[in-house]
Amino acid sequence: MKNITTTFLNDLEKRLDKLKEKELNSLVEKLNKKQPYLTAFCDATEEIFEDETDYLDLLNYFFLLINDAFEQTYGNCETIPPELIEITDNKHVDLLEKLEGSEDFEEKIIELFDKHEQSDLIYYIYDSIFDDEIDYDDKSLELSTQLAIFAYTIIDIYSIFYQTSNSKK
Repeated sequence: MKNITTTFLNDLEKRLDKLKEKELNSLVEKLNKKQPYLTAFCDATEEIFEDETDYLDLLNYFFLLINDAFEQTYGNCETIPPELIEITDNKHVDLLEKLEGSEDFEEKIIELFDKHEQSDLIYYIYDSIFDDEIDYDDKSLELSTQLAIFAYTIIDIYSIFYQTSNSKK
Protein backbone atom coordinates (compact mmCIF):
# COMPACT_ATOMS: atom_id res chain seq x y z
CA MET A 1 0.00 0.00 0.00
CA LYS A 2 1.34 3.39 -1.02
CA ASN A 3 2.17 5.74 1.87
CA ILE A 4 0.28 9.03 2.01
CA THR A 5 3.12 11.55 2.29
CA THR A 6 3.51 14.60 4.50
CA THR A 7 3.98 16.79 1.42
CA PHE A 8 0.67 15.59 0.02
CA LEU A 9 -1.01 16.19 3.41
CA ASN A 10 0.38 19.73 3.64
CA ASP A 11 -1.06 20.49 0.20
CA LEU A 12 -4.40 18.91 1.08
CA GLU A 13 -4.61 20.84 4.34
CA LYS A 14 -3.85 24.11 2.51
CA ARG A 15 -6.69 23.39 0.08
CA LEU A 16 -9.09 22.57 2.91
CA ASP A 17 -8.05 25.66 4.88
CA LYS A 18 -8.84 27.89 1.88
CA LEU A 19 -12.45 26.72 1.84
CA LYS A 20 -15.14 28.93 3.29
CA GLU A 21 -17.07 27.58 6.23
CA LYS A 22 -20.11 26.88 4.05
CA GLU A 23 -17.99 24.87 1.57
CA LEU A 24 -16.33 22.94 4.38
CA ASN A 25 -19.70 22.16 5.96
CA SER A 26 -20.95 20.93 2.59
CA LEU A 27 -17.99 18.55 2.30
CA VAL A 28 -18.62 17.27 5.81
CA GLU A 29 -22.31 16.69 5.01
CA LYS A 30 -21.41 14.74 1.87
CA LEU A 31 -18.90 12.66 3.82
CA ASN A 32 -21.47 11.97 6.54
CA LYS A 33 -23.95 10.70 3.92
CA LYS A 34 -21.30 8.63 2.17
CA GLN A 35 -19.85 7.13 5.36
CA PRO A 36 -22.83 6.88 7.76
CA TYR A 37 -21.31 4.12 9.91
CA LEU A 38 -17.97 5.84 10.28
CA THR A 39 -19.82 9.10 11.01
CA ALA A 40 -21.76 7.33 13.77
CA PHE A 41 -18.46 5.99 15.10
CA CYS A 42 -17.06 9.54 15.20
CA ASP A 43 -20.24 10.88 16.77
CA ALA A 44 -19.78 8.42 19.62
CA THR A 45 -16.82 10.52 20.76
CA GLU A 46 -19.22 13.21 21.96
CA GLU A 47 -19.42 11.17 25.15
CA ILE A 48 -15.63 11.22 25.51
CA PHE A 49 -15.18 14.89 24.70
CA GLU A 50 -18.44 16.09 26.33
CA ASP A 51 -18.35 19.89 26.22
CA GLU A 52 -14.97 20.08 24.51
CA THR A 53 -16.17 21.35 21.12
CA ASP A 54 -12.61 22.12 19.99
CA TYR A 55 -11.78 18.41 20.16
CA LEU A 56 -14.99 17.44 18.36
CA ASP A 57 -14.27 20.01 15.63
CA LEU A 58 -10.72 18.70 15.28
CA LEU A 59 -11.96 15.13 15.03
CA ASN A 60 -14.42 16.07 12.28
CA TYR A 61 -11.67 17.95 10.46
CA PHE A 62 -9.32 14.97 10.74
CA PHE A 63 -12.09 12.64 9.53
CA LEU A 64 -12.50 14.81 6.43
CA LEU A 65 -8.73 15.09 5.92
CA ILE A 66 -8.22 11.33 6.31
CA ASN A 67 -11.06 10.51 3.94
CA ASP A 68 -9.83 12.96 1.30
CA ALA A 69 -6.24 11.74 1.64
CA PHE A 70 -7.26 8.13 1.09
CA GLU A 71 -9.67 8.91 -1.74
CA GLN A 72 -7.20 11.11 -3.59
CA THR A 73 -4.47 8.52 -3.16
CA TYR A 74 -6.40 5.27 -3.72
CA GLY A 75 -9.64 6.27 -5.44
CA ASN A 76 -13.28 6.49 -4.46
CA CYS A 77 -14.18 4.87 -1.16
CA GLU A 78 -17.42 2.95 -0.95
CA THR A 79 -19.33 2.91 2.31
CA ILE A 80 -17.19 1.27 4.98
CA PRO A 81 -19.23 -1.50 6.62
CA PRO A 82 -20.03 -1.34 10.34
CA GLU A 83 -18.47 -4.78 10.91
CA LEU A 84 -15.05 -3.54 9.83
CA ILE A 85 -15.37 -0.50 12.09
CA GLU A 86 -16.40 -2.62 15.06
CA ILE A 87 -13.67 -5.23 14.55
CA THR A 88 -10.97 -2.57 14.19
CA ASP A 89 -12.22 -0.57 17.17
CA ASN A 90 -12.38 -3.69 19.36
CA LYS A 91 -8.84 -4.63 18.30
CA HIS A 92 -7.61 -1.17 19.32
CA VAL A 93 -9.51 -1.17 22.62
CA ASP A 94 -8.04 -4.59 23.48
CA LEU A 95 -4.55 -3.38 22.62
CA LEU A 96 -4.92 -0.22 24.69
CA GLU A 97 -6.23 -2.20 27.66
CA LYS A 98 -3.24 -4.49 27.38
CA LEU A 99 -0.84 -1.52 27.26
CA GLU A 100 -2.62 0.54 29.92
CA GLY A 101 -0.50 1.08 32.97
CA SER A 102 2.65 -0.29 31.38
CA GLU A 103 5.80 1.69 31.98
CA ASP A 104 6.59 1.83 28.29
CA PHE A 105 3.07 2.80 27.09
CA GLU A 106 4.27 5.76 25.03
CA GLU A 107 7.11 3.74 23.49
CA LYS A 108 4.67 0.97 22.51
CA ILE A 109 2.28 3.48 20.92
CA ILE A 110 5.13 5.10 18.98
CA GLU A 111 6.27 1.64 17.86
CA LEU A 112 2.72 0.92 16.69
CA PHE A 113 2.64 4.20 14.75
CA ASP A 114 6.06 3.54 13.21
CA LYS A 115 5.03 0.09 11.94
CA HIS A 116 1.82 1.29 10.30
CA GLU A 117 1.87 1.66 6.50
CA GLN A 118 0.35 5.14 6.91
CA SER A 119 2.85 6.35 9.51
CA ASP A 120 3.27 9.73 7.78
CA LEU A 121 -0.47 10.38 8.05
CA ILE A 122 -0.54 9.22 11.66
CA TYR A 123 2.36 11.47 12.64
CA TYR A 124 0.91 14.36 10.67
CA ILE A 125 -2.23 14.22 12.79
CA TYR A 126 -0.27 13.49 15.97
CA ASP A 127 1.90 16.55 15.38
CA SER A 128 -1.22 18.63 14.67
CA ILE A 129 -2.63 17.62 18.05
CA PHE A 130 0.50 17.85 20.19
CA ASP A 131 2.65 20.96 20.27
CA ASP A 132 6.03 20.60 21.99
CA GLU A 133 5.80 24.18 23.23
CA ILE A 134 2.50 23.70 25.08
CA ASP A 135 2.47 22.58 28.69
CA TYR A 136 -0.60 20.32 28.83
CA ASP A 137 -2.56 19.87 32.03
CA ASP A 138 -3.73 16.35 32.84
CA LYS A 139 -7.19 16.80 31.30
CA SER A 140 -5.99 18.31 28.00
CA LEU A 141 -3.24 15.68 27.74
CA GLU A 142 -5.79 12.90 28.23
CA LEU A 143 -8.23 14.41 25.71
CA SER A 144 -5.45 15.00 23.18
CA THR A 145 -4.26 11.42 23.60
CA GLN A 146 -7.83 10.15 23.13
CA LEU A 147 -8.13 12.24 19.96
CA ALA A 148 -4.83 10.93 18.57
CA ILE A 149 -5.77 7.32 19.25
CA PHE A 150 -9.22 7.82 17.78
CA ALA A 151 -7.73 9.36 14.63
CA TYR A 152 -5.30 6.43 14.46
CA THR A 153 -8.29 4.06 14.57
CA ILE A 154 -9.96 5.90 11.69
CA ILE A 155 -6.75 5.70 9.66
CA ASP A 156 -6.50 1.99 10.39
CA ILE A 157 -10.13 1.46 9.35
CA TYR A 158 -9.47 3.15 6.00
CA SER A 159 -6.20 1.24 5.55
CA ILE A 160 -7.85 -2.11 6.18
CA PHE A 161 -10.79 -1.21 3.96
CA TYR A 162 -8.59 -0.25 1.02
CA GLN A 163 -6.34 -3.29 1.50
CA THR A 164 -9.27 -5.71 1.59
CA SER A 165 -11.16 -4.03 -1.24
CA ASN A 166 -8.04 -4.05 -3.45
CA SER A 167 -7.39 -7.71 -2.71
CA LYS A 168 -10.91 -8.57 -3.93
CA LYS A 169 -10.29 -6.96 -7.33
